[in-house]
Amino acid sequence: MSLDLTSVETQQLNLDTRLVQLDFAIQLELWHEAYKAVEDIHGLMTFSKKTFQPKTMSNYYQKLALVFWKSGYHLFHATAILKHFQLSRDMKKNLSPEELGKMASRVLIAVLATPLSDTRPEFDQFIEMEYSPQDKVVRLSLLLGLSQPPTRSSLIKDILRSGILQAALPEMQDLYQHLEVDFEPMKLCDRIQSFADTVCSSDELSFLEQYLHTLKDITLVRLLKQVSQIYSSICFNRLLELAPFSSPFALERIIVECARFNDLQVRIDHRSRTLHFGSELSEVSGGKEEDGPHLQDMPSEQIRNQLMVMTSVLERSVHVIAPDKMKVENNALRSKIIEAYQHSKVRDHERILLRQKAIENRKEYLEKKAYELAVEEENKKEAALREAQLLEEKRLEAEKEEREKRKMEEEIKQIQQRHMRDRMSQIAQTEIGKKVLDKLDENEIENLDADQIMAKQVSELEKERKELIARLKTQERKWITWNGPRDKKRSLFFKSSSKRILKMTRYVFWNEKEADRIHEAKEDRKVSLEHKGRLSRMKEDKDVYLGNLLKERRSIFEKKCEEFNKFLEGERLKRLAARKKIREAERRESWIKEKEAEAQRRRDAEMEEERRLETERLLKEEEAWHEKKKELDAIEAKKQEREKQIEEKMMAAEEKLRAERAEQQQKMTQRPREDPSADDSSNWRSEKRGDDRKKDMSRTDLEGRDDQNKRRDFGGRRDFGDGPRRDLGDRDGAEEI
Repeated sequence: MSLDLTSVETQQLNLDTRLVQLDFAIQLELWHEAYKAVEDIHGLMTFSKKTFQPKTMSNYYQKLALVFWKSGYHLFHATAILKHFQLSRDMKKNLSPEELGKMASRVLIAVLATPLSDTRPEFDQFIEMEYSPQDKVVRLSLLLGLSQPPTRSSLIKDILRSGILQAALPEMQDLYQHLEVDFEPMKLCDRIQSFADTVCSSDELSFLEQYLHTLKDITLVRLLKQVSQIYSSICFNRLLELAPFSSPFALERIIVECARFNDLQVRIDHRSRTLHFGSELSEVSGGKEEDGPHLQDMPSEQIRNQLMVMTSVLERSVHVIAPDKMKVENNALRSKIIEAYQHSKVRDHERILLRQKAIENRKEYLEKKAYELAVEEENKKEAALREAQLLEEKRLEAEKEEREKRKMEEEIKQIQQRHMRDRMSQIAQTEIGKKVLDKLDENEIENLDADQIMAKQVSELEKERKELIARLKTQERKWITWNGPRDKKRSLFFKSSSKRILKMTRYVFWNEKEADRIHEAKEDRKVSLEHKGRLSRMKEDKDVYLGNLLKERRSIFEKKCEEFNKFLEGERLKRLAARKKIREAERRESWIKEKEAEAQRRRDAEMEEERRLETERLLKEEEAWHEKKKELDAIEAKKQEREKQIEEKMMAAEEKLRAERAEQQQKMTQRPREDPSADDSSNWRSEKRGDDRKKDMSRTDLEGRDDQNKRRDFGGRRDFGDGPRRDLGDRDGAEEI
């Protein structure tokens, strides 16, 4: 017999066993075994599907809190106490104010006694270990049913939100005020000491004594933090005066732990026995969020936060100086975004439509696939159901046939037994039969049938015959031995007489057997006639029974035929509906494809028309450019011809001038010197010619500049005309234009 671990009874028995194991482990102070039992209980609660009673959960959290306290996990101990309080308050609606105040006070002091920082130093976070401390914290959180590890600040928020502070005793409310609200480092330890004295002297508050030691350590940490916000350094003896319940060694241990856990920036100067708060700027690490009363930051913290403060002040100044700057920038950015949207909205819209269409097609495909799978699964289920029904019918039919067969065999066996008894009684009436039956016991008689007994009877007769023959032969040998061969006739007589005796014996035996057979046949006929008479009276009942049985079978057959026809009609309607849906889906899909093809053809026609119009426009621009180029080429040819004529005129003038100068020089060398007046007149003429030449040169320069300007204009026009040239056969280029 297998054990079902998923049954409710088994899970409840396992849970009760683990709870008893946890109780005995706590009584024997076997805290490691208690922790294992807690893990087993949590595993059973997670594995079980039923909701456990609040009483069971309250008992579980109470014992879990004790295990956490003994293990030194004060934070998880406080969380377990809080869970136990919430369950107890929800479970017991008629709690008295005194009982509720005691429970709330215990929750409050358990939360206040939790450490102010992590339980491990910062450098331990970077050490690789087989089991990470964070993993252990997560496991402990799972035991409490929490998805995230709890913190001291979160527990305090839960206390304030659930009204536990208001339900606690007045002394506990004052304790919360001193530790978490008031900033009075000079009176803090004295107030905590007075609270501890009250708890020790009062019997009603004696259940809070276990938290006093941890509470004093928390008070010392609060004292150090508050003093660090006021003083940059303080004498160690003065600090001892502020903490009267602490010893120098305990206070120094608290200071070292605060520095180790990076909760406080403090250095101890053992030569002057002073404490220096704060640190070098290079040693300042990332700050932590302060909880509890806070007056001001230390100078090192102020320097560390200087850039952040300056950033916030500069941001406020920018908002005051230029309040509309962000608005203007946002408007400019908005206009750019709108412009970019206007440029890309059509493309984005088409892309969104295509994506939406693809999504719709995908959804239709998935729905069709899901429908096909559902139909296939339904068909499989129906086929399996029909097969199971068929197998069940076959099994019932086989069982029925087996029952009828057994019934018939029993009836045949009873008839055979009755015949056997009759044959036995007949056999017992004969002498040989009596002998055979006397040699058999009751078990052998029951196991043997009549034929076997008859065979035994025949074998017994054969045995007697053989014994008789052997006895006669023995007597014959004796007689021959005694009498000898003296009288052969006598011996022959004896032989013939023995043969006669043997024949007579056989004849007698056959007559007896024949008489027995005839008697048995008569008895059988008599018994058969009795059975016939007895059964003839039952013929009417048999006919009635067979008629009722046939009617019942026919009604069952007709009912099954009707059910099958209904099932067949329903199946036919289902398949017709499925085929109809499939045809509708196919028609819808073909219609969508036709629409898509038509839209694609329309888009292709529009794109082809745009390409044709663009090609015609480019051809017209090309023709206009060629005509303009022809005009410019004609103007250029005319300008070149005019320049050529001007150059020819200038060259002719220069040749003429050189000829005149050569002739004049020749004349001057041939004739004697004439009067000055003639020289002056010739000089005047030469100067006049020089002036005319200068005028011609200046005119030529002006015409050249004009021609250069025209060339530049013509070149610019050529550059402008080169623009619309495109390869008309390139459709992509035409589309880009």
